[in-house]
Amino acid sequence: MGGFTRDALAERAGVPAGYVDRLVGLGILAQVEPGSLFSAGDVRRVRLVHGLEEGGLPLEGMSAAVRNGDLSFGFLDLSSWDWYGGFGGKTYRELSVETGLSLELLQVISEAMGFARPEANDLAHDEALDLIPVVKVALDAGADPVAVERLLRVWGESIRRMTEAASTFYHAQFEVPLLRSGMSEAQVLQAANEAVAAGIPHVDRAIVSMYHGHSEHTWLANVVEAVEATLEKLGLHHSVAEPPAMCFLDLSGYTRLTDERGDEAAAEMAATLGGLVQRSASDHGGRPVKWLKGLPRPISLHQAGRDPSLAE
Repeated sequence: MGGFTRDALAERAGVPAGYVDRLVGLGILAQVEPGSLFSAGDVRRVRLVHGLEEGGLPLEGMSAAVRNGDLSFGFLDLSSWDWYGGFGGKTYRELSVETGLSLELLQVISEAMGFARPEANDLAHDEALDLIPVVKVALDAGADPVAVERLLRVWGESIRRMTEAASTFYHAQFEVPLLRSGMSEAQVLQAANEAVAAGIPHVDRAIVSMYHGHSEHTWLANVVEAVEATLEKLGLHHSVAEPPAMCFLDLSGYTRLTDERGDEAAAEMAATLGGLVQRSASDHGGRPVKWLKGLPRPISLHQAGRDPSLAE
């Protein structure tokens, strides 16, 4: 990807051009010389810093931390962050006219992607655009828009849980050990991202493969039911009805274990139980339907690096 002019950077990041100038003046964005082009990493920096400021963090404080070397957004230059895009320059109202999808449905798509519910004149995120062709195919095939919305929300919630689990894993397995080794927060952000960068390009393919594996079982079950129904209707087959069995399994003492031994020990116990249930259910032709367990409470970078109770 080529470089971005000041105005193009602002458009991609969804901020006024003057905001880019402000970040350059504060030293958060580096411009080699007036008029030089900005990078894709700069787009990510602007989006992230703008989001942090909107979340209540002082822009001048971030600037001071960057100048002092206590904070760095250099990790956003890594290719493993290529997925962190920007805005395509079209509002949701314009996108609705262009695609023929209702504004309400486009808002649901945005929410399913993890964004706040957008207004009609908000710029559309690049990441939300990939869902539009899928939605159009479903609607063109006659699917109920309400059912499509329901499916999108289920997808969004499921992906949210996956990313939260991955984030907890990344924090516990990469960030915390590096902080305990004596690195600063700025060094950890760079080193931890470099450590996982090699695996990032394979994540999309791995997740899609897992989705296909589950789809094989789920969709083939639908095919089996359709074939059985056809043969039964023709009098060529009579299935033996077996009453379904369902059981509820509770891990007793989970709260006490968490209090006494910590989140990690409790999470490990729950994961062990989950593996046993998965294997046992599969051996008997069943499957787990729903898990009701929480993720470990996250430990902040500050806690991991400063709280003596977290030291090994």
